[in-house]
Amino acid sequence: MATTEPLATVPPVWRRAWPVAALIVAFAVIYATGLHRYLTLSSVAEHRDALKAFVADHLLLALLIYAVVYVAAVALSLPGAALLSITGGFLFGWMV
Repeated sequence: MATTEPLATVPPVWRRAWPVAALIVAFAVIYATGLHRYLTLSSVAEHRDALKAFVADHLLLALLIYAVVYVAAVALSLPGAALLSITGGFLFGWMV
């Protein structure tokens, strides 16, 4: 009597492709809405006082927002991700 081993099941294509599709959609939405234009040094300088006041009033929320924006910018390879590193140091100092 021959034993048959079960064949390895391959997950459907959509289960393997959804992370890539989600990144492509996020990338397209960011560029279509123009959000990538706010990742500039002049934009940070223009909103300096408002950013510092927000961080002073809501430190934990500001850290959470910064972390989410930073991760998204780096994951999507947006221009200005390096500027976010500098902005994080400017807003939160060297201790955070």
